[in-house]
Amino acid sequence: MEKIVALKGSIIAYLRDVRDELKHVVWPSRAEIIRHTAAVVVFSAVVALLLAGLDLGFNRGIEELLKIK
Repeated sequence: MEKIVALKGSIIAYLRDVRDELKHVVWPSRAEIIRHTAAVVVFSAVVALLLAGLDLGFNRGIEELLKIK
């Protein structure tokens, strides 16, 4: 029973510490979130296009290598 009480106290202390730490967090503004999201979307699109181009190039290269004449 003592272990359960100690565990309950530990959990409560942990949750208090979490709450106190969350008070120190500087949350981003809406404009920052939109700007960062746009940057991630643009970067992802660029990487996707790069990978698609590489895939197309390798595919055509292998087709040329395997072409039976």
